[in-house]
Amino acid sequence: MSTVSFILALVSAITGLWAAYKWYEASKVDIRPFDESGHEIPTADVRVWINALRGTLDKSGKTNRIAAIWTAVAVASAGLSSVTAAFSK
Repeated sequence: MSTVSFILALVSAITGLWAAYKWYEASKVDIRPFDESGHEIPTADVRVWINALRGTLDKSGKTNRIAAIWTAVAVASAGLSSVTAAFSK
């Protein structure tokens, strides 16, 4: 295994683990209604819960997008590592 191939494999492992952490983080986003000052409020008002859901989906979606990008980096670097290893012989 060449040095370049090893470095790419290491990059793939690190970015893959980071992506997994971001997927986990996205799955842990809670739905909580807040008032304008940022304090959590107990409420049965459907509009408040819909707004809370929108905020939750936005945050989870952004985190999922970041995780997808890091996953793509991990896959690309793993592929480059394999190609580099194959051609270094």
